Amino acid sequence: MTVLKTRKRVLFFRVSEEEYRQFCGLCESRGVRCLSDLARTAVFRMMEEGNGGESGVPVGDAIRGIDREIQALRGEVTDLVEQIRTLHKSGGQSPPAAGRKGLARAGDFEEDGASGLGGIAAGD
Repeated sequence: MTVLKTRKRVLFFRVSEEEYRQFCGLCESRGVRCLSDLARTAVFRMMEEGNGGESGVPVGDAIRGIDREIQALRGEVTDLVEQIRTLHKSGGQSPPAAGRKGLARAGDFEEDGASGLGGIAAGD
């Protein structure tokens, strides 16, 4: 037999007539004893999932997504380091940037004497 906890605090919130009917229907379809149990279960589930606030994305899912992005960036950085090493070994020469797709390479930049900023070489 299930032991029921004595609960001493009461929370109130207002719902429309339509919301009330939907909640009652949900109780019936899920086999929930009463609206209080339904509300309590929903709130606890949100707490357990660590709801991500306005985004609606649970914190765990957000962290896993960020981790995947970090791993992808780590791979790209490794590729860039290899490209830089290859360019360094070959004397810094690379094909012109014009007409080429993909990431910029170290040799794609020319020194802009006026501002000190690099610009993309036109490949001329």
